[in-house]
Amino acid sequence: MDDIDDPYSQSRPAARPPRRAEAVESQAGPSAAGAAQSSSSSSSARSSPSSQEEDILRLEAHNGTRNGIAPGASGSQYEESADETKDRDKDRLYAVLNIERDATEDQVREAYRSLAVALHPDKHLESSAKAAAQSRFREVQRAYEVLSDREKRSVYDYFGEEGLTSSWTISTRGRTPEELRAEFERQKLGRRSKEVDELVKSKGEYTAQIDATSMFAPAKRVMRPPNRAGTEVTVQDRWNGLKSGQLVGKHGFSMQITERIALGFTGQMVSRRGMGSGNLIGTLKTQWSPKLSFELSTTLMAPQLAVLKTDYTLNEFTSIQTIISGQTIAIPPAINATLVQRLSTESTLAGYTSIRSGSYTIGPWGREAASSGMLRMDPPSVTVGLTSSKMDGNGWSASTTIGVADCNISLDRGITAKWLGGATLRGGIGLGLASGVNVFINGDRSVTDNIKLGFGVTGGVPGGVTIRLKFNRLGQRIQVPILLSPAPRSDLLVLSTAIPLVGLYALEQLYLAPTKKQKVGRRLEELRRENWELIKERRQGAREGVKVLTGQARKKAAAERLKGGLIILEAFYGRADVLPATQFFGEPEDLDRRAWKRSTADEAGEAIEEQDETSATFETDVFAASNLFCDVRIPLQALVNKSKLVVPGGRSKGNLLGFYDPAMGEKKVLRVRYLFRNQLHEAIFEDKEAVAAPMRGDSSAMTPILTTSA
Repeated sequence: MDDIDDPYSQSRPAARPPRRAEAVESQAGPSAAGAAQSSSSSSSARSSPSSQEEDILRLEAHNGTRNGIAPGASGSQYEESADETKDRDKDRLYAVLNIERDATEDQVREAYRSLAVALHPDKHLESSAKAAAQSRFREVQRAYEVLSDREKRSVYDYFGEEGLTSSWTISTRGRTPEELRAEFERQKLGRRSKEVDELVKSKGEYTAQIDATSMFAPAKRVMRPPNRAGTEVTVQDRWNGLKSGQLVGKHGFSMQITERIALGFTGQMVSRRGMGSGNLIGTLKTQWSPKLSFELSTTLMAPQLAVLKTDYTLNEFTSIQTIISGQTIAIPPAINATLVQRLSTESTLAGYTSIRSGSYTIGPWGREAASSGMLRMDPPSVTVGLTSSKMDGNGWSASTTIGVADCNISLDRGITAKWLGGATLRGGIGLGLASGVNVFINGDRSVTDNIKLGFGVTGGVPGGVTIRLKFNRLGQRIQVPILLSPAPRSDLLVLSTAIPLVGLYALEQLYLAPTKKQKVGRRLEELRRENWELIKERRQGAREGVKVLTGQARKKAAAERLKGGLIILEAFYGRADVLPATQFFGEPEDLDRRAWKRSTADEAGEAIEEQDETSATFETDVFAASNLFCDVRIPLQALVNKSKLVVPGGRSKGNLLGFYDPAMGEKKVLRVRYLFRNQLHEAIFEDKEAVAAPMRGDSSAMTPILTTSA
């Protein structure tokens, strides 16, 4: 029943621009770089942090547990990490074929044919190689079967591989991808709503306004007992001056009557200066269609108040919200109408116009009540604004209000402070002819999945200085506004802002962050040990992939050698600090010969022998340095096409054929050394960064690595 505070709220993850490799090719054409940047920009619409928490959630999901979440982390952060884990599952089949999520049917078919030629079991004569090829070929075939079928691909894009094994209650035959997406989204939202309803049975809010002006007022304004008049003011005297201005308590619940109708009840109690009142509010919500919804709220006891809210979505860019409220039939109801228009398809930028009718009369209706002065007559106003907000708390808004009683403008900006453990900070300023000048800063910090703490400071002329404390847990909220001074005081405003920020920073750095790091580290170690068999299984799958790709990689290296193209000399994937030092120094011809001099059989055999030599360590030491990276030279050379190496971004490289994740829960990189036009180059890519080699860079990164004679 509150008025609209923010008429437009929509979240969308921001696209992260691709980060250039540390060393890039100066003479390459723009095609490879352009492909990589296109890949990164299209796939990075989903945020893609490489974090321990994300891998912990993925490992726990594999184990069927969710009890490893480290305290001190935001609930929204873990929710996003869980979504990232689901996105990883949705990207695996695309990674197997090394294609974009928006690849066309022809691109899917071409990628499949290229891999099928190299992996077909009939191409391999040795029994061990044939068995490895059969396993990898089935994986590629599975990816093609799903991604080449429009309906299966739609299911996979929204629900991952779990969706492919589920039995759906909807019919997919004959439906367009847009219809399937709409239906899948409806089912997903329905499941989420049920989960929230099961978790949060009711909602409550408690607000206690405290007058603490006596704690900071001059001594002459502090009241003392008559027998101590004129004596020095003590801390006890100031403490005795604390008083409660207003107490408000609300508690309610809602229940779903039918698929489209929900009924809720809220009890409200108010105490002000020793006088109290209460009421019971009933709310009926209806969803007539996907575009139109109604909400009717009314008090069930005196004083009577009724509010009708409607939301109508004209299209994906435009919506209208109206609020009609009235306390008596003696005057017409007040009307508040808000039009929201999305201004960009690439961002959340939107404009809105809100019109408040205030109190008015229609002929004789309301004239007597207005002239008697028994009812408060609110003035009309018009508000026009722009807003842009994201799920992570970053955003801004600007608005101006023109009305009979006041004209004002306001600006505010929100950021996510990583140095405060991901706390969301929002500050703003308002200027008005009647309301004066107001500034504020608010901060919110999630300490666990279900608990969020907040702190805010407001200063104004008039209005003084007020701080606000907030606590939120599972729909139960406590707010405590504390008035420090009825008049503006810069010292109180600065101190009440700086002290909490410094205190939170110290708490984050000295306790919360170290504690969280220790817990994540311990949980990571436990989960890696629990999933050791899974890691070994994926390692074996990667070894099989290397074995069957060796022949194709050597053929491509030979073809590239003849035209001075792209030859991979060395490539490692894993934790950056344990990657082995490079062994490739010398003249280009010598480097090429040392990297690819062996026969196909020798190449595969020696690779297996080298891996077998570390098998004992691999079996016994989970965190041995040699187990935290893998050699991916052969898989990368097999991906080279027309002197270009392109790997789409936005997803982990551990799903590529011949790769595996050797350091679950750790930040990983891909380090590549390659020859192009007989010059040596090195590039380092983050796990989810797009790969393009050779790559055109700016003038500061156009010098290739200089080679020296061995």
